[in-house]
This record gives sequence, structure tokens and C-alpha cells, in this order.
Amino acid sequence: LVGLLAFRGKEGSFTGGLKTGNLTDRLGWWAGLRVFLSLMLLDQRPRPGELLVEGMAVTAAWRRQGIGTALMKRLADYARQQDYQRLALEITKDNTEARRLVERLGFKPVTIQRAPVFWNWLGLRAGITLEKRL
Repeated sequence: LVGLLAFRGKEGSFTGGLKTGNLTDRLGWWAGLRVFLSLMLLDQRPRPGELLVEGMAVTAAWRRQGIGTALMKRLADYARQQDYQRLALEITKDNTEARRLVERLGFKPVTIQRAPVFWNWLGLRAGITLEKRL
């Protein structure tokens, strides 16, 4: 596995959603619960006609070789086939590499939001929502 792209649409989440038990089994009770609650606070729902990118990761040794671009292009193809009108994602304001990638692929910033208090607990700053019309 060199890369993974998670998304959520009208049918639900690509991963089927996180379960508390999955996290506590792997991380221990306290750490798993803390991660689960943190992710629940960040939970987003797509708007009608929108496929929401929930996250993307590429193995360090394979970065800067077009894997992220290929994943995003394939997701756009899938979204068009499923009659979505747009892709959307949110990144932290200081994630310049991710922002460069998605803007190169046609995503445009639509909102910048200040970090809610609980984001600081997670080490996150302000977020930028970007979207791409299909």
C-alpha cells in the first residue's frame, strides 16, 4: 500500500466509519477513546451533491511521485460517474504542500475558519475549506 484516500458521500463513508472498539483495541482504552472523541469533534458531513475528501496519505518513500495526484484524479472520475457536482476537503491553514497539490488540481478556497478551542488540544490551527466543481 503506497497511498490511501478516504471520502464520504451520500452513501456514507468509504471506510464504513470508525468504531470505538477498533481504536481501543489498537491504542488502549484511554488513548483510543481520546482519539475517537477527537475525530468525532472533527466529523464533517457532505452537502447535497458533494463528495467530501476526509483524508489522504501517501507513504513517505512514495511522495512527490504523482501518487496523491493520481488518487485525487481517480476520485474526481468516480465522483462524476456517481453524479456528484463537486469535491470538497478541509486542510489546516499551515499544510502548504496539500494546499499546493489540490489547488494545482483545480480546487478553490471557499472558507477559512478559525480554529475552535478544541482544535488546539489536537495541535491544529485554522482550517481552509476548498472545493472543485466537476
